[in-house]
Amino acid sequence: MTARALAAAWVSVTPRRRSAVVAVSWIAVAWCVVTATVWGTGIRLMPVTSNSMAPTLKQGDHLLVARAGSRTARRGAIVVVRTPASWREPLARLQRTDVGAVPDHLVKRVIGVGGDVVACCRADGQLTVNGVPLDEPYLPRADGPAGGAGSATFEVTVPAGHLWLMGDNRPESLDSRAMRVQGAGTVPAARVRARILLTW
Repeated sequence: MTARALAAAWVSVTPRRRSAVVAVSWIAVAWCVVTATVWGTGIRLMPVTSNSMAPTLKQGDHLLVARAGSRTARRGAIVVVRTPASWREPLARLQRTDVGAVPDHLVKRVIGVGGDVVACCRADGQLTVNGVPLDEPYLPRADGPAGGAGSATFEVTVPAGHLWLMGDNRPESLDSRAMRVQGAGTVPAARVRARILLTW
């Protein structure tokens, strides 16, 4: 169709239909801009697939996350990390599943960063970081101060550039504690992939 024919066809369209076409066109353009912006900034939707972070995050919740690096991995922060290769086999064994079924990403809380000494536990069950009791108001009340940090005591010095990660649901979370027994407790900070913007 020539440009003249297209112009004639456009003129023949009623004003109401013309307005509808313009509105739909603008919506399509806006959608493309929003999509490009979202993908460009690394914003993604993620489902919560376990209760390891309950009650903060429950299975079935949804997360809006933004791409982030190790700078966001501060003590107390919840981060999305790419599952370390050294964790995949032990996680599969502990979960009694195939290695291929282990999720590619994990959502955990940063308890210790490089150089920190994380220890479990005081007489009242509270974790300490560098000898200071860790205040954890986000833990389930029924689990006590340390949220059931585990029957085994430990004291770990986190290597430089690494993180000690734990879930808020301490009795159910497979995290740095379980992986420590497997010889791979800490996670390189470079494995941090995203920070949480919104949950629902």
